[in-house]
Amino acid sequence: MFGDGRQSRCFCDVRDAVPALAALLDDPKHHGRVYNLGSDRDITIMELAEAVVRTLGSPSPIQTIPYSDAYPSGFEDLRQRRPDLARVKAAVGFEPAIPLEQTIADVARAMRAEHARAGGAS
Repeated sequence: MFGDGRQSRCFCDVRDAVPALAALLDDPKHHGRVYNLGSDRDITIMELAEAVVRTLGSPSPIQTIPYSDAYPSGFEDLRQRRPDLARVKAAVGFEPAIPLEQTIADVARAMRAEHARAGGAS
């Protein structure tokens, strides 16, 4: 991972986001308005890496790479990104429901299936 892993982000499964987008598009009163859509459950990038390793039962080590090795001089990363979901919750009752661990497991399963279809070993 780039950086020290203490930066945090919020992740939302697309299967939660798409129905909310459809609901916003279906009602003209929402057109032209700005909505944050996602999750407001923040997780550090280190916690994300640990969740991937744990959820998949992977023996892979978690490695950090300094930003200076990955980005040009002057790069600055926001330490925390957390959307305010109040407007979208009030508009269409949006509430993300699929846990991140489930998303990780489902993505891994889909990748393994694609790899098998392409003729690789799982």
